[in-house]
Amino acid sequence: MSDQSPTRRQALWDLLRTEGTLTPAAAAEAGIPLNTARMYFAEWKRNGAIVLDHQDGKTRFFRAAQDTAEAPREIRTEVAEDDPRAHRQIAWDLLCEAETVSVPDLIEIGLHRNTAELALNHWLEAEAIRFSHRDGKVRFYTRVLDTDTAPAFTRSDHRLAPRERRAKKLWTAARMLKTFTPRDVAAHAATSETEVSIDDATRFCRMLLRAGYVRVLRKARPSDGVEPRYRLTRDTGPKPPIEKRVRAVWDENEGCFTHLPETAS
Repeated sequence: MSDQSPTRRQALWDLLRTEGTLTPAAAAEAGIPLNTARMYFAEWKRNGAIVLDHQDGKTRFFRAAQDTAEAPREIRTEVAEDDPRAHRQIAWDLLCEAETVSVPDLIEIGLHRNTAELALNHWLEAEAIRFSHRDGKVRFYTRVLDTDTAPAFTRSDHRLAPRERRAKKLWTAARMLKTFTPRDVAAHAATSETEVSIDDATRFCRMLLRAGYVRVLRKARPSDGVEPRYRLTRDTGPKPPIEKRVRAVWDENEGCFTHLPETAS
């Protein structure tokens, strides 16, 4: 993350030293954009420039740990792309400081959209965070797990059957990509532990289409080698939709089903 607002950085630091203790919300009331205050608080906390003074309910008040007039500079101007733990910690720091956090909030403090979505999806499934509310199409989440260290991504899906594991990987890829072809989701879903073929992805996409989770943006043209392209229109959460087979009774004499299992309303 690069510092693109040195004046606001210094103004926030001056306010913190003047007030003695401060929260991002109080800084926002003083005229500093809330997300900017959250970003610098998370950075300064990570670098030891500020420390927790006290907590009132869920509100944390911080004080300066350094008696310097000049605002502390960011030690790491950017996070290496191959350092996922650092990415997770940056996202978690913001969750610790803010009452609610969205993907756009994480993008604003320097994370890539895919990284932000992946982190929130993993933590939601692990119940480290929970869904708070929705503002238009933007979902906001709040922290549940009371720790300053970002929860690691668990591999809880190793207990799933291969078919369910593939469905989970494909669904996660579809939620991340938003628009995709079967080849796209297969490429993003395949791992060293889970093999996902184009046929697997094609069947999964067709199931999503039948169930109303996606719509067709482009029809397939097999003669030209063109795959169908879909857009995800119904994102119900991190767990994948699963196609189930039901037991029913067919009467050959009357040509109809005489028993179908009841569906939940």
